[in-house]
Amino acid sequence: DPTFGAMAEQSMSFSQHQHGCFAESVRHGQIGWDYYKRHAEPAIRDPLSFEAHCLLSLGVCCFSGALMGHSDKTRQLGDFYCNRAIEHLPVRFQLYIRLLRIQTLLMQHCWQRAERECEWLAWADRTHAFGFAQAMGSFFAGWGLLEQGQPRAAADALTDALGLADSNHTTIALSQRLGILAEAQVLADQPELARKNAYEGLRIARESAQPYWNAELLRVDAMAMAAMNAEHPSVCKRFEQSLAVANEQGAGLLSMRTCAAFVRYLLDQRRFDAARKTLQALPASFEQGGDSAELRHIIELRMAISAE
Repeated sequence: DPTFGAMAEQSMSFSQHQHGCFAESVRHGQIGWDYYKRHAEPAIRDPLSFEAHCLLSLGVCCFSGALMGHSDKTRQLGDFYCNRAIEHLPVRFQLYIRLLRIQTLLMQHCWQRAERECEWLAWADRTHAFGFAQAMGSFFAGWGLLEQGQPRAAADALTDALGLADSNHTTIALSQRLGILAEAQVLADQPELARKNAYEGLRIARESAQPYWNAELLRVDAMAMAAMNAEHPSVCKRFEQSLAVANEQGAGLLSMRTCAAFVRYLLDQRRFDAARKTLQALPASFEQGGDSAELRHIIELRMAISAE
């Protein structure tokens, strides 16, 4: 039964994603989608389940691809798989597909499009009593405030969303949610709280063997340390740990984020040579996935340093 093959590839894609093996996640996601293209016409015992698993494979593939920095390709694929899920699948199958889509959109700073998907989550919770849909919708709304440059409001909203998730026993992407809350707290001048949540996120990632968000947690922790005027070598070491994790995972988008934050810190410290070397060390392959806000920021930093 092709459904079992599609389920296996979707499970492998998700597992590799959670372990931070994003290239392997993309590979298994593409294989899962290939099952659909090969077996869409023949009679299948459970066609809805089959298509749902194929589309979930593509959803995980897009999320991993976004973290790798493949912005152009993931936008096109994301539109395709989400629209197909809306057209073909009942609500219970759409839920996880839409959760993946929202996260990918937010990683790509497409808040307005993500907001429309969040409205669907609110509807799904009202009409189908999906408790964790409400919790995740609240979290995404807080993340959206962060994307719109409102870190203090985002920190408050994300804190409330975590409380709502606890009451619904929602543990989905907990280390990731703590990392995004910590970033909002850093930008809202709450570095002590940010460090606490970053540490908790790293602990959960270690105990659950799901390190896919570790580069972000380490980056935010380094930013919090800098805001607290920690010793320069300690801050640099934390940024370097984040870069090492992102580079090892092939997470080009996350590597560019850490690189940009590290360079801004070094420029604030008037350490221009170190800032220049940090930019030069960024793998060139990470800049070939298409246009992104992170890539534009790296280019702007290069221009600023060349002017010094």
